[in-house]
Order: sequence, then structure tokens, then C-alpha cells
Amino acid sequence: MVKDLPYKYSFLLISILTAGTSYVSTLLFAIISDPKLGRGLTISIGFFLYLFGYIFFTITVYDYTSPRPINDTNTINSNSASPFDQKYAPQILSALIITALGAGAVQTNIAVFGAEQTRELGITSRFFDKYMIAVNIGAMIAKLVSSLTPESINSISYFTAYLVSASILTGSTLLFVIGLQYYTHVKPYDTIIMKCVPVVVDAFRSWRDRRKHQRSVDSLNVGQIEQTSIGFLDYAKTINHGRFHEGIVDDVKSLRNAFVVFILLIPYWLVFDQV
Repeated sequence: MVKDLPYKYSFLLISILTAGTSYVSTLLFAIISDPKLGRGLTISIGFFLYLFGYIFFTITVYDYTSPRPINDTNTINSNSASPFDQKYAPQILSALIITALGAGAVQTNIAVFGAEQTRELGITSRFFDKYMIAVNIGAMIAKLVSSLTPESINSISYFTAYLVSASILTGSTLLFVIGLQYYTHVKPYDTIIMKCVPVVVDAFRSWRDRRKHQRSVDSLNVGQIEQTSIGFLDYAKTINHGRFHEGIVDDVKSLRNAFVVFILLIPYWLVFDQV
């Protein structure tokens, strides 16, 4: 039972749950935005989910603010009480999940959506430069403000912090939604992520059929078929008796390389978080 976990491990579990939801939702909303909703609508939904969480935290901050969680009797018992037993715990956990979903929806689409606005102008690389500068400036300001926050923070300080964050997020949401009709929108198309499993399955089918044919030829002593050195996924290409166009298979192969990088990031962040 999660309620039986030690106090510090309960908070670690909440942190992992929130971060994991944010990361998984990026993949989920990438699948949704490409073939279904489009990036503009997906980002708008993400902003509203994001905003809902911050508004909820701002409203409830007076009843649930302290350097350590407080229980229903408003007494601090941080050494024994579980965060899951605290006041508003189910509501706050739900709001954290919703906020993480919104963050994933925005983060996975906003950079690509911005690049689509500059694609016809041929200045996509310049957009990414400015985008990364803006993101890092925002992160630096947030870190600076957080470091200047007094250690003996109280409910008023928490309320001010959440109110400022919710206000900035509200402004960003309104600016994006108001300009939605003026943006360049790319029509939804099939996402390559949805092609990964079918390509792998078809590659296995084509590879298996070729192996069976090779064994049957060898058993009849007809002769050896000239073997060509190709990758496993290449068996899914039409030229190798597969069902998929070469471009789709090549895209899946490129995504496979990206997955290798993402998998290597897991131990990196595990070590980084321990530090």
C-alpha cells in the first residue's frame, strides 16, 4: 500500500508519478495530434489542462500550504503522516496528473508547431534558435525567483507564487487561442509512431517467408539463392516483398535510432536525480 510508505519515499513516488505522466503524455499527444486533432487544437487542449491545474492549486493554497504537509486537524506530523492521508490529497494528486498531461501536450507540439509557421519562409533553424533562447531565459528567471524565495515560506508566499504562475499561464493561453485562426495549420497525417509495430511485424513476416523459401530450395538442391545483406526492417520494404514504401521504413529506422537515445536517457536522469 502506498500509504504505508515512509514519508520521504511517498514524496519521491509522487514526483516520479508526475514526471512519468508528463513524459508518457508527450508520446500520447504526439500520436493524437498528428493523425487526429492537429497541433493547434492539441496545444490548446494542453494549455487548458495546464491552466486548470494551476488555478486549482491557487484556489486551495490557503487550506493546504506549509513547508510540510498538514493533516485534517492542521497539525504538522511530517515524521509519521503520509502525504496520501493529508487534506485534499486525492484532489491535489488528480490536479498534478492533469497538469502533467497538459504539460506533455504543450511540450510535445509547441516547438514543431512553431517551426511549421516558418517552414515556407525557410527560416526554421532561426526559429529553433529563438525558441531555445526563450525557453532557457524563462527557466533562468524561474530558478532565480525560486532561489530568492525565503526559506520560511508561508501561505501568503505560496498563494502569491501560484497566483503569478497562473496569471502568466492564463496570458499565454489567451494569446495562443486568440491567434489560433491566424496560424498556419498543417492537415493531420498518419504519424510514424503508429507505423512502427506494423512495419516490424511485416518485416518479420517477410524475413520468415524468405527463410522458408531458402530452406525449401536448399532441400531440393536447386542451388543457392544469392544472399543480400540487408537490415531486419528492410524486409518490410516493397522491393523485398514487404508491404511498406521505402520512405516509411526509413522513417521507422530513424525513429529506432531516436528510441535508443531516449532509452539511454533513463539511466542518465536516474543518476542525475540522485545527485
